[in-house]
Amino acid sequence: MRSMIYGGTTPAHTFTLPFDASIIEEVHIVYAQNGKSVLVKRRSDCELNGNEIVVKLSQEDTLMLDNSTLVSIQIRVLTVDGEALASDKINVSTYKCLEEVMIE
Repeated sequence: MRSMIYGGTTPAHTFTLPFDASIIEEVHIVYAQNGKSVLVKRRSDCELNGNEIVVKLSQEDTLMLDNSTLVSIQIRVLTVDGEALASDKINVSTYKCLEEVMIE
């Protein structure tokens, strides 16, 4: 995964799991700042392949982030057996683009 996020961009984040993603019933990828959830991506927002989860953020998603503080990212999954798991937090820097508007 790239260790930075620029506001107004569309990064794809790839997370490698220690197990095959086929056992995942639901996933929440939580992007938080200052201890509060800013953005949550769910299974329907992701691609699951082998032992990887890929999620692509939109311009709108990245413009929601405060570029003056780190983003903490955590993956939470519910397996088909009902087991709830959480990853360690990943801290990522955020940066402001020179123009912070959506390109249409």
